Amino acid sequence: MIDLNIGQINIRSLNCNIDLLRKEVVKNSLDIILLQETWLKNDSFNFKTKFHLETANRQDGYGGVAIAIKSSLIYERIQVMDISPIEILIIKVKIAATDVHILSLYIPPNVSNSIIEQKLNLLSISIYKFKNIIIGGDFNTSHRIWDSNCATHSRKAEILLDFINYNNLIIMNTGEPTNIHYKRLSAIDMTLISPTLTNYWDWVV
Repeated sequence: MIDLNIGQINIRSLNCNIDLLRKEVVKNSLDIILLQETWLKNDSFNFKTKFHLETANRQDGYGGVAIAIKSSLIYERIQVMDISPIEILIIKVKIAATDVHILSLYIPPNVSNSIIEQKLNLLSISIYKFKNIIIGGDFNTSHRIWDSNCATHSRKAEILLDFINYNNLIIMNTGEPTNIHYKRLSAIDMTLISPTLTNYWDWVV
């Protein structure tokens, strides 16, 4: 496969943090960026760089996911069944003649466990034919398997782990924190990939 750098971030307002994002794109030579909590109300946002921006916005102007793709890459936006309130955006990118499905996902913190389980089951139906998957997202839950600072885990984390195992996905996280909230460190942001891709990707915070 070709050399490709994919970044993911809970941006908490793309409009407010676009300058920071542009710096990270240059600093890390990013080709694709998975974004959560974009807080966009429409598709009028202009990235002003050599990227295409695919968005899935929420009507209240909060939440929202997006994927920014370098204009030199060939991609296709993939439509799947609605799994709201879980927010998701999927693209298919051709990487060295191989189709890779890349997902940006956001699970809002106030969604009940039963709804999360139901919607993740629907997502499993949508993605079961995809051979090469990369999921980057803010899952808003921790488990000691992917979070070294997590002493106990919730039912939500168990539901997510069931989803990961059912779809035979690999957790790329190393246990390092990906989130700081009131000085508390956690790893609620995760990267999941298919076993077919593990030899081609490294993961860093």
